[in-house]
Amino acid sequence: GLQGDIKQACREALSSAVEMQHRLDRLNQHIEDELEDSLRIGIGIHCGEAIVGPMGPPNSRVISAIGDSVNIASRLEVATKQFNCIALVSEDTVKRAELNLIDVKIENIDIRGREQKLAVYPIYEIETLNNLSDTASSGQE
Repeated sequence: GLQGDIKQACREALSSAVEMQHRLDRLNQHIEDELEDSLRIGIGIHCGEAIVGPMGPPNSRVISAIGDSVNIASRLEVATKQFNCIALVSEDTVKRAELNLIDVKIENIDIRGREQKLAVYPIYEIETLNNLSDTASSGQE
């Protein structure tokens, strides 16, 4: 999201979530004999302003982000456990990406530190996330 506009950044976040899930699937296939259960992750996606840049000690700086939007995304990640879903995507992200989520029920959840509930889309299947990402990548709305 550092290059381009908010629409592009939101679409890239969705594509990144798909790639993360695909890589996790490959990792699970690679280690399936070593673990009783597959590894799972929850992804929180939200958009907004943030302070982004290199942070940390001079010899091991990493690009990091701080701000309210980052905190909300983090809280959405935690909330994926409540919904038992692979991702929670804020309504604002979907709107700013100029996409439609017709087959996904919107939920309003409490976010610690905020007075108002946040509208989110729980994504349960990688196919739904993939279709959303494909739509974003192809420029369709």
